[in-house]
Amino acid sequence: MKKTILLTAVFLVCAALLFGAEGSDNSIVYRNIKVYKVYAHPDAYIIMYYTNSMDLGQVTVPTEWFKAGSGKGVLNTYKTPVTPYMTLQYTDGAFTKIILNMPLRRTDIAWETMNQTADTAAAKQKDTLKLE
Repeated sequence: MKKTILLTAVFLVCAALLFGAEGSDNSIVYRNIKVYKVYAHPDAYIIMYYTNSMDLGQVTVPTEWFKAGSGKGVLNTYKTPVTPYMTLQYTDGAFTKIILNMPLRRTDIAWETMNQTADTAAAKQKDTLKLE
């Protein structure tokens, strides 16, 4: 019985060291932010979000970030009711990815369509994301 407990303890310590070495990248940080509304435009998403003080902030994100293979953005949509939120990923303190979690139906109150003539030129030039 003592040998079994000792071998199990040694195995657990070895496994913890082995898997701990692979996942020890502490330079990636995630930040979840509640979204109020997203205005969809062919060139950009204008995201209205809640700040820490429950005020509203706004950020414009190019839609090309959400195209397959870009690596900058992911748009997750859900059939079930979901409170919209975005997750921002930072690597070594620099923005690397946005994950936007929204309801599937574009008729949901969290989605709004922006006039196609609206100016979103500023979003095309961004390579990073900075919140207000």
